[in-house]
Amino acid sequence: MGLKREIIKAFLCWIPNKEKRRFLRKKYELKWGCLDIEPYAGYFDSVWHKHQGLLANADKIDTLLLGDSHAQFGLIPFVLPAERFGYNYAFNANSLYETFESLKFAASKCPKLKNVILLCSFYNGGFSLVCGGDAWHCRILEKKIGMKFDFSLNPSFDYAFYDEIVRMISPRSGGFYTQGYDFVGLHTNPSTHKTRERVEHHFKIYRKYKNQLSLLDDIISFCEKSTLKLILANAPVRSDYAAILNELAKGEDVLADIKQVVAKHGLSLIEPAGFADDEFADADHLNFNGALKLTRQLTEKL
Repeated sequence: MGLKREIIKAFLCWIPNKEKRRFLRKKYELKWGCLDIEPYAGYFDSVWHKHQGLLANADKIDTLLLGDSHAQFGLIPFVLPAERFGYNYAFNANSLYETFESLKFAASKCPKLKNVILLCSFYNGGFSLVCGGDAWHCRILEKKIGMKFDFSLNPSFDYAFYDEIVRMISPRSGGFYTQGYDFVGLHTNPSTHKTRERVEHHFKIYRKYKNQLSLLDDIISFCEKSTLKLILANAPVRSDYAAILNELAKGEDVLADIKQVVAKHGLSLIEPAGFADDEFADADHLNFNGALKLTRQLTEKL
């Protein structure tokens, strides 16, 4: 299997476009029977068990925690006050597009829902996954869970190829959820080796996908119409991440346009502060101690 993958990789090395090269490589790997489906199965496992937890607790949930991996690892439902039943329905790499679909789905299933906490790294683009090479995330959510996405936004998306992969995956036994929170423990990775690369990637995505502003407006409007209290927060980052972001921004308030959308609805964007570097698992994800602190800060706003 390893030899087949090396042959395919060598055969496609002449293609300059990295994303196209990666897609074709996976397509040939599937055809030759040597595709590693673990990334697809692993993602599906994480969303499947979290989704089942939401359905199992739908009649009790009054506070929904949404966002990308920063919320997935940074918000802990059991820290909420005793009178609140919170559920973490955040998924790894969620764009605002997926988050909005998750919110609508959860609101239709949870009759007691009153509060929504949306925590994101707002440097991640609104339609990034539907329009990019990771649109398979959305395909899994659509085919296996029933969320609907507009794939016409990505006309080059190969439905047949990804649908064949999606058919191959199913929930694995032994999966679990702890009210939706994904535990990352007390581990701290102090390495700054890839911090610049990561910040530059996020900053580039943020600049590319300006349609996140209209999505944010839609999310806020949906909460208003549904009489849901919405708490919006930008994820905290480690000091080295913040320093590089400030360097790239050159003094500009990179969240100014997002704050403008939020302010239009009479809300404010919370930017949590006071986190030490040892409260992060990496440059922009909190560890368990940091997640405890962040959750307490945000639940004070409920």
